[in-house]
Formats: sequence, C-alpha cells, structure tokens
Amino acid sequence: MTEPKNKLSRADKTSLLALILSIAALALGVIETQIMSKQQDTMVQQQKAAVWPYVELKGGIELNDSLVFKTVAENKGVGPAIVKEISIDLGGKSYQDFRAFSQALDSILGKDQYSIHHFGISQRRKSVYKSGESKTLFEITLHDRKRFFEKVAYFNIHLTYCSILDECWGANGSELEE
Repeated sequence: MTEPKNKLSRADKTSLLALILSIAALALGVIETQIMSKQQDTMVQQQKAAVWPYVELKGGIELNDSLVFKTVAENKGVGPAIVKEISIDLGGKSYQDFRAFSQALDSILGKDQYSIHHFGISQRRKSVYKSGESKTLFEITLHDRKRFFEKVAYFNIHLTYCSILDECWGANGSELEE
C-alpha cells in the first residue's frame, strides 16, 4: 500500500504565501484608508478655519447733555461674514426696518425726544463684511435720558452671519440654537 502524501508541494506553498501576502496587503489598504480619511477631515477643518468670520458687536454710550447709543459690528475673523439676519429690540419687540422702529420709538418716547443718526438694520439689504471691516449699525441721540431709562432702558441688536461655506453663528461667535 502507498501512503498518502501530507507534504505540501512547492506550488501549494507558493499559493499559501500569495494568500498570506494578499491578506496583509488588504489589511494595510484598510489601515491606509482610515489614515487618509482622518487626513481628509483635518484638511476640511483647515479649509473651514481659513474662511471663518467672527463678527463682534461693540456698543458704546456717550453722556453729554444727552445720551448717545452707538453699536458697531466688526469682522475680526479671517473670512468674509455674510449677514443673514439683523434686528433691534425695543419694548419686547424686534424690528428690522427704520419706519416700524421709529414709529415704535415715537409712541414710547415722543417724536422730539431722540435723533437717529445711523440705522443700518434692514432685512432687505444683505451685507457682507470683509475681514477687518467694521460698520456702524445703529446710532441714536436721546434728549431726555431719564425718560429713556424709565421707558426703554436699553437697545439690543441681534445678528446672524455665515461663512462662505454656509456655517452660521450669532453675534460675537455665539452658537445658534436649532
């Protein structure tokens, strides 16, 4: 009787070695794909950071014979800021145009009690602030400051802006609520 051969032939050894090398190459490919995916995510984040705007609202009060409020928006980021929404609060309501705001202020303070020097708040006019640019949004002189503090007390401006990649924030980089 002949005994069965348990030894692998040279062709079998070569095939087994090729199979092991193929599995190793596949594993390396999977690892390389994961590394490249992480690198791509990093590059996308770097691209976004290269165009991030940061709009800061600065308010100021000046006391003379009257009271002067002024609000300036400045893009301190590296990319352009596209203003999507802007409004000013008065007496618990938000206003987005001059006429409605001045009518509300007339009813609260009276027609001759203030002078608006600048009103850059409008939904119809979309603005783009380039990096380093600043714009006066609102400037008003109040002639009777006691009456103002009794009736109004403050002006609050809300601003929503986006990057060119359509990522959006509120004034001073605040996260937007969903």
